Amino acid sequence: MSAFTMTPTSLLGLPLELRHQIYGHIFHEQCQQEQSSINKDCICGARLSCTNRQLRTESRHLYFSHTRFNLQANNVKGFVKDMGGYIEHIKDLSITFADPPIIEAPLESLCATLLDKGTVQQLKLVFPRSSEPRLRRNLPRPFYWPGVASEAEMYDLELRPSRHSLAEIKTLRTLIILGHPLQLEESVFRLINNVANAGVRREDGQRHCGRCMIESHEGTLLYVIGMDLVGDASMDCSPFLDLLGSFEGRPVT
Repeated sequence: MSAFTMTPTSLLGLPLELRHQIYGHIFHEQCQQEQSSINKDCICGARLSCTNRQLRTESRHLYFSHTRFNLQANNVKGFVKDMGGYIEHIKDLSITFADPPIIEAPLESLCATLLDKGTVQQLKLVFPRSSEPRLRRNLPRPFYWPGVASEAEMYDLELRPSRHSLAEIKTLRTLIILGHPLQLEESVFRLINNVANAGVRREDGQRHCGRCMIESHEGTLLYVIGMDLVGDASMDCSPFLDLLGSFEGRPVT
C-alpha cells in the first residue's frame, strides 16, 4: 500500500470559499484611518491586498469593513467620491464637526449614499462645544435627552416628514453622540428612535437595546444607544468615559 502524500498548494490554489475564510482570520483587528489616508494600501491584514491584483480584488473590501474612518465634516463630500463602490462595505464611521458648525449640507451627501447602498453599523458624531465655559453650562439639553421634551412634542415630531437623510439610516446598531447637535437635533432624535425600535424588533421579542447618558461638569453631553448594549440610563457607562475625557481635554476619573 502506497503512503498517502499531500500535494503542496498555494493560497490561490485553494477554493474561493476557503480563501475568504482565511482572509477573515487575517482581517480580525479594527484599524483607525483618517480621511486623508483612504487611498493608501491597507496596514491591516499584513498588507495582503498589496500582494497581487487577484488578492487585492478578493480581500480589499475587508479592509474597509474592518476600519473606522475618522472624518472631518468638511471632507465628507470628497470621502464619498474617493470611496466609490467600496462605501457599501464600511461598517464604522466617526464624523467630527467644526466650530462654527456647517453641518447639514456636507452630511447630507454621505447619509444619502449610506441610505442607498451603505451598511454602516456604528456611527459616532462629535459636535463642537463652545469655547466659553459659561455658555457650555447654560446650553439646554437637546430634546431627545430624557425628560426634556413632552410626550406631545415627541409624538408631533415623529409625525413630521424627515428633513435630513441622517434620520433614515436603517443599518445602525450603535450610535454615539458627543456634544450638542444644535442643527441636527431633530434628525438625531429620529435616528435614536430608529436604533431603539430596531432593537425592540428582534426575533426573540426581547429588548436588546441599551442607552447610556452622561453629562459632565462642563455641560458636555454623551449619549450612546446600541443594540449590543443591555440596560437603561443607569447602565455601566465606564467604556465611554475616556471618549468624554478626550473631548474635554481632561482625564476622567
